[in-house]
Amino acid sequence: MTVMKATNIFTFGVFSTGRGNSSKTLLTAALEGTRSNYIPAAVSFVFCNREKGEHDGTDEFLEMVESYKIPLITLSFRKFRSEFRKRYPQSGEDWRIEYDREILRKIEKFQVDAIALAGYMLIFSKGGGIPDTYNTVNLHPSRPGGPVGTWQEVIWQLIDDRAMNSGVMIHLTTDELDRGPVLTHCVFSLRGLALDDAWHAVGDRTSNQVKNDEGEKNSLFKIIREEHVKRESLLFVETLRSLAMGLIKVDGLSVKNMHNEDIDGHDLTAEIEAHL
Repeated sequence: MTVMKATNIFTFGVFSTGRGNSSKTLLTAALEGTRSNYIPAAVSFVFCNREKGEHDGTDEFLEMVESYKIPLITLSFRKFRSEFRKRYPQSGEDWRIEYDREILRKIEKFQVDAIALAGYMLIFSKGGGIPDTYNTVNLHPSRPGGPVGTWQEVIWQLIDDRAMNSGVMIHLTTDELDRGPVLTHCVFSLRGLALDDAWHAVGDRTSNQVKNDEGEKNSLFKIIREEHVKRESLLFVETLRSLAMGLIKVDGLSVKNMHNEDIDGHDLTAEIEAHL
């Protein structure tokens, strides 16, 4: 379901927890893209599930949003959860549904075409209604069909799999974690130059052994992370541009090209690599 709006300009909202640099990088890239008209669209609002004073990184993110004069909506999930459980002590995890419903009430006036998740650390509840109401897209540091989970979990799985390549994708959010229909993706090799040396240093160790020996300071871990990060904001921008220009469209849980044909995601590898 898509919320109907009065303007023909493509508009989108951004959801973020804002805890790290990646959130700021993604939002900045999107804003610069819209202001230069590379993305012929407008950011209607930013929603954050934290309020000022809860986390230093989030405070910096919120201040950045305010500096851009974008409507900012905050709703502390910690405060909401605490207050809900006090009122309904036997409710278990029902607060998650009510939390998402409260978000819907707060953002309904903006009537956007899509919501882009940029470092949003909560998983939408079943029954809360956000993905059912809006085309909600999420960036995941893996190629389609690759590992799911946090970016750290993805990298450790790539190491265990001795993967030959990886990628970044943007997909629709569904009940299945990191497995929604793919809008766009890019792919890159995990072999060559410094990567070969890093693989050699890992040898036949498992990811658990590497964790115990070096942790995230491991050279291979760091290189793979760098390869993901330098493509994430580029894919984020190119996806929003493709949506705004009608090069890809979302129809329920189907992704279509400009000819209204079903596709399994738009491969933007060439476009992304051209920017690097």
